[in-house]
Amino acid sequence: MKNNAKKILQVLAIFVLSVGFSYQGFGQRKVTVSTGLGLPELLNIGVRYQISRTQIGMNVGTWGILGTWKIPTKDENIMAILGDVRYHFGRPSKLSGRHPWYVRFGLGYMRYENTNLIEKDLLFVSHIGLEADWSKKFGIEMGVGVMGVSTIEEIRKTPPSFWEISLNTPIAPSLGIGLYYRL
Repeated sequence: MKNNAKKILQVLAIFVLSVGFSYQGFGQRKVTVSTGLGLPELLNIGVRYQISRTQIGMNVGTWGILGTWKIPTKDENIMAILGDVRYHFGRPSKLSGRHPWYVRFGLGYMRYENTNLIEKDLLFVSHIGLEADWSKKFGIEMGVGVMGVSTIEEIRKTPPSFWEISLNTPIAPSLGIGLYYRL
């Protein structure tokens, strides 16, 4: 699991760098790279491409990218991939000229594994958020919303105990905070 997450993150990093360098040569700022913390993306990196007021993007996240963090516990592995579309609105920013408010709709996949089970979920995410520019290229983003969770597959490694309580819910909060850089 950790090796797969590392490979996905490496491929995404290479893609971000190659797209970024190709667009920097033409002076365009339609590509945005980001990093953040939230649900469902976890600790993540992402890339977005802007067309007018719409951004199309992808985030990949996990706990324990370097294999040394043990959040929430040492026996858990979590990975998430999310593709989304953002529509920006509101008065344009004086620094970047972009509309700071956005609504976001996405489709994602999350894989959770611990010593007792492997769970694979399909996620439907809706979000409203704000991108606050610190300069023409750099800023912070914050958002909140809801997500629908649909379990695709659950594989039990051990039988559930008598006292085990399932907290699975079809609707959960979605929130995040992160930094972005426009290439």
